[in-house]
Amino acid sequence: AILAHSREDLADLRIADSSGHQVPYLLEKMEDVLSLDLSAPVREVEKSPKKNQSRYKLVLPYENLPASKVVLTTSERLFQRTVALQVARPAADTRSEREMETVADANWRHADPETPAPPLSLDLRPVNVTTINIVVDEGDNRPLALSPARLELPLYRLRFFYPAGEKMTLLYGQRALEAPRYDLTL
Repeated sequence: AILAHSREDLADLRIADSSGHQVPYLLEKMEDVLSLDLSAPVREVEKSPKKNQSRYKLVLPYENLPASKVVLTTSERLFQRTVALQVARPAADTRSEREMETVADANWRHADPETPAPPLSLDLRPVNVTTINIVVDEGDNRPLALSPARLELPLYRLRFFYPAGEKMTLLYGQRALEAPRYDLTL
C-alpha cells in the first residue's frame, strides 16, 4: 500500500510519535526484493482471436505500483514461447474500441528435459492499472501450463530510534511534501 500511494522516491514518508511529532529516520533501499505471490492463480480469460494464443488475467494488489517485475513459472521442461504483458487503455473516442498496449515481452525457452525451466522475469514499468493480460504465443503447441505469478517490488527499510512503549504511526500519501532533512543523515 505504501509503495502504491507514495511518491516514487518515498520522500513523503513520515514517522510520528503518539504526540504527533516527527521521528527522524533513514531510508535504505535493500538489495532484496519484496516478493508477493498473487492470490488468484493465473487463469485463462477468454478465447484469443488468434488461434495460437493463450490469454490469462493477472490481478495486481494496487493500481499505482512502482516499477517491478512479474515472474512466471511453469512445470514444463521443453518449450519455446513468446510471452507479452498487455494492459487495456481507454478508447480514443466513443466510436473506438479500447486498445491493448504491450508493456513487456520476452522469449521464454527451455530445452533440457532433465531440469526445471528457469522462471521468466518481465520488467513492469508503472502502468496505473490493476489488471494485466498475459498473452502467450503457443505456436502449434498445446498451451503452456503456467503456475501462479509472483510480483517483485523494491524493498526498503526505515531505521529510526524507537522509545520503549511508544506508539508510532507511519504517514504517507502526501505527494506534494518535500523530502525530510534530518541531522540523523549525517
